[in-house]
Amino acid sequence: MNAVPLRRNRDFVLLQTGQLLSNLGSRMTSIAYPLLVLAMTGSPAKAGFVAFARILPVALFTLPAGVAADRWNRRRMMIAADGVRVVAVSVLVATIWLDSTLFWPVAVIAFVEGVGAAFFTAAYPGAMRSVVSVEQLPDAVAAQTGRMAVVQLAGSPLGGALYTVGRSVPFVVDVVSYVFSAVSLIAMRSPFQLEREHDPSPLRSRLVEGLRFVWSRRVIMGIFLVDSNAMIFGMPSALFPALAAHRFHAGAGTVGLLYAAPYAGALAASIFSGWIGRISRQALAVAVFAGAWGLALIGFGFAEALWLALVFLALAGAADFVSAALRTTIVLQATPDPMRGRVSGIELAQVAAAPTLGNVEAGLVAALTSLRFSIVSGGFLCVAGTAVLVAAIPDIVRYRARAAT
Repeated sequence: MNAVPLRRNRDFVLLQTGQLLSNLGSRMTSIAYPLLVLAMTGSPAKAGFVAFARILPVALFTLPAGVAADRWNRRRMMIAADGVRVVAVSVLVATIWLDSTLFWPVAVIAFVEGVGAAFFTAAYPGAMRSVVSVEQLPDAVAAQTGRMAVVQLAGSPLGGALYTVGRSVPFVVDVVSYVFSAVSLIAMRSPFQLEREHDPSPLRSRLVEGLRFVWSRRVIMGIFLVDSNAMIFGMPSALFPALAAHRFHAGAGTVGLLYAAPYAGALAASIFSGWIGRISRQALAVAVFAGAWGLALIGFGFAEALWLALVFLALAGAADFVSAALRTTIVLQATPDPMRGRVSGIELAQVAAAPTLGNVEAGLVAALTSLRFSIVSGGFLCVAGTAVLVAAIPDIVRYRARAAT
């Protein structure tokens, strides 16, 4: 990754710094929410319900949020979303300080915070595209994807550690992180969107227009399908606790290592990602590295030693990093600004749904067969499905980055 031009881009630095802190805050509270509810109610089911309430808005609101991002000022939309999250989590902090043991306010607050996150996330890709040049885009996407790997690695341990200091501490930090994100957005100079004519068409027709656009751009549809195939058949993270217990004869510490290994691989790949910007056949590379993800999971499925399993998971994470960075670059390059919010909403819905289905698939196959068969067969299906999609959608092979720009 060529970081020198990015460091000189004031608005990009502000945007990424604000998002690093707010993403860390969100990740910390994803651990703190179930811990809080479990302490309040003693019910694991209620703790799981709160986690569901926080993610549910992604399914309900990402498509309407994408329409809003194409119609309204993206900077104002993101600042408003941060404001919603500040208010929601501040109310939660107040309830903790009042020693409330009521469950339903926590669930409602988690849902409202999720709504703010859905609208913010739908506007974010178009905002980032507004602050970087076409030449900087691959490096900017690599930096963003590396940031998320840092968040995944550091956020969960920080959330647990801060919760042990005090129940409200991770949520207070979360509030501060959202405030910092909003201030960073206010300090930026970029307009965040092109001037566009007012669109009086109803919400439904604008949603349909976004879906038609994705369908008509076969390369975008193709890389979305490649990623969905990889996540549905090659997402075995739900099996990690059982693997730790039955194959490696270990406990929670090993489970944590298994979950962290892919993000460690992604972070390592982000550090040495300068070559990604020189790839011309980006869509084909998305498919190649999606296949590499499947191959790494096959190795992970056969690994008997813990260290070897962690190596294969790290390789899988590195492959996923490259595939995700190139996929995001293609979407930002091949999507015109007036359509960018809707396409981002569709992508977010796909990214949220596919891993969930993948974990369900992995669990069902493991229950019917074995842990090893579930992981290895998923890896094979990931590779085979990727090959089928490349053969069925020639635009994946034909796409050139320079032609798109």
